[in-house]
Amino acid sequence: MLLSQFDIGQVPTFTGIEFDQQGILGSFDNFSMFSFGTGQTPGLGGTKFDYDATDDPDLHSSAFSDSIPTINTTSCSQKSRSGGLMTISASQMQKVQQIWSRQRPKVLTPINSRLWDAVIKHNADNIFTAPQQRGNLEDYQSLGRNMDQACRYRLIQYCNDLEGSCGSPARTTDKTDMLSMDLLDSGLDFCFQFFHPVLPFIHKSTFHARDAPSSLLLAMCLVGVSYLDRAHTKDFLARYLKTADGQGLFMAGYDDDPILKVRQGAESPDILWKSWARVESVKRLICCLLYLDMAYARLMSTSGVIAIDKVEIYLPCDDALFEDATTATAFLRSVQQGARIKMPLMNVQSFHVLSPSKLNQNSTQILLRSLYLRLIAAKARLSEKHGRNQHSQSISLAQSYSTDEDYKTIIAGVVLLPKAHVSFLGERHQNNALGWHYLCILLTSDVELLETACGRDGLEAAEDSLVHVFRWSQSSSARRALLHAAQVFSILDSCLVRESYLTRPDLVLFVSALVISQYFLVTSYTGHGFGGPVFELLCAVDWTTVGDAGFGRAAGYLPPGRLRYETTNSNPVIEFINKGGSVSFAGEVQGLGGVAAKKIARKFAHLMDGFGKWDGCGYSQLLRVMCGFTHES
Repeated sequence: MLLSQFDIGQVPTFTGIEFDQQGILGSFDNFSMFSFGTGQTPGLGGTKFDYDATDDPDLHSSAFSDSIPTINTTSCSQKSRSGGLMTISASQMQKVQQIWSRQRPKVLTPINSRLWDAVIKHNADNIFTAPQQRGNLEDYQSLGRNMDQACRYRLIQYCNDLEGSCGSPARTTDKTDMLSMDLLDSGLDFCFQFFHPVLPFIHKSTFHARDAPSSLLLAMCLVGVSYLDRAHTKDFLARYLKTADGQGLFMAGYDDDPILKVRQGAESPDILWKSWARVESVKRLICCLLYLDMAYARLMSTSGVIAIDKVEIYLPCDDALFEDATTATAFLRSVQQGARIKMPLMNVQSFHVLSPSKLNQNSTQILLRSLYLRLIAAKARLSEKHGRNQHSQSISLAQSYSTDEDYKTIIAGVVLLPKAHVSFLGERHQNNALGWHYLCILLTSDVELLETACGRDGLEAAEDSLVHVFRWSQSSSARRALLHAAQVFSILDSCLVRESYLTRPDLVLFVSALVISQYFLVTSYTGHGFGGPVFELLCAVDWTTVGDAGFGRAAGYLPPGRLRYETTNSNPVIEFINKGGSVSFAGEVQGLGGVAAKKIARKFAHLMDGFGKWDGCGYSQLLRVMCGFTHES
């Protein structure tokens, strides 16, 4: 129907034959995709989403039956069967079967097995809203995202019903208990203004507050209001990310590509646009869960909740098609001008097989976040296995973990990105470049060790840590980390980078300041690093030619035929990484020792003053305090 991009070969579908033979799937047809439970959760059915069931589920209905249907035996003889050791009637046998079935493990299908069919057939314009009442269409169009008193009264009733269903003491939410109309409206506005740009999964052009189920509308308002207080969200996110992972939302291989089904059911351009938008919204929601896992893993210094090595997802399309095409006509015009409505399936362990021409800005962000989750998961696993001390005393993380297969694969992926996705690490995509440099710093330096050396755990611990920082500073990994840290400064000094969960500028700049200041501090204790030509740390670097230089003994473990470079003296970047030498920063030749460390830290603190708007941001002040803490050489 629409252009050649729809002409894609189909892949075999998962039929669930082995389950249907027992009649198991049919008992779950009325289940809602949004009723995520932590227990035995049925799979999706082929009917519309029931948002009433979402707000007040009937756990005693047949849709939630916890017994496996049994074979109908009413036609069998009711006479007792004699012979051998057993005397039993058919009705008794049926009763035994029914009782026994409750003792057997239940074979349930994960939510993703029927996800895309249900999304495409959803009987509303937006996947997150209920079918609208046509009689009030003009009111809906004028209302848009705004709240009104009817929405507020609906939320009050929803909270009352919720408390009653949970067996809470008799108490009702009255008009004074609920957030004011103005605050609810501001919360919804904040959700779209601040939360949506970072995690854009709701299709704004087809979203209406009156159509949104109460559970979703309340959540969106509270997300907006939560920008005033973010202290109580971590436990909630960790709990529900586990649920989403258990439901198979990050394993897309059960079914055909949903865009093929969108084409098959598109009877008009309007239906095509809205069906595509619903599919795209769910794809983006799944990606946003991945982003949140990464964000809270970083905040809590733990490995992620999602089993990242098993993740396989459909990549989202360009933001412009999702955000800017506000009508079916605009959508079709964008498609006719070359916008892609289909993106490839990505497995985080084999992303290198994807053609760069088929990827976009969103794809690169997902790759970076996936690599980060894999990195911290591998680091947590190996730290638990070997203990913290071994890693603190090793020259670099890249060398201490060089025999670990996960680390080799992660390093190979990080090195591959500039070559395979060069356009998405350039000047137009500084967020991506910042995230990539941050990953490289984490692979070539022990940030916790550097923080300890700067006084995080007291003076005594700082002095003990400096011994290990000194050993690190003599490695090629340290010099590569130094180079990435300087490039972070260069990027943030030349442009304004929008906040994202991986590339929060103040955090990345602070880590970069630790790397450079500690390197300058401890390198003064040896003659290594002096003499020869002066290397400018802020120079432009062609990372496709640098390859894996500086990644310790893990270098050389890249896939055959990919990014293998000869180390030659003609490349000054590789020469500096391998052998060191004198350096300059912004044209100024740098001395070494405490004075130089303080001076460079002040430069970073001055640049960071522009990034102090985020909650809890004290990195600039911390750097200035640290300037008086470093030792004199």
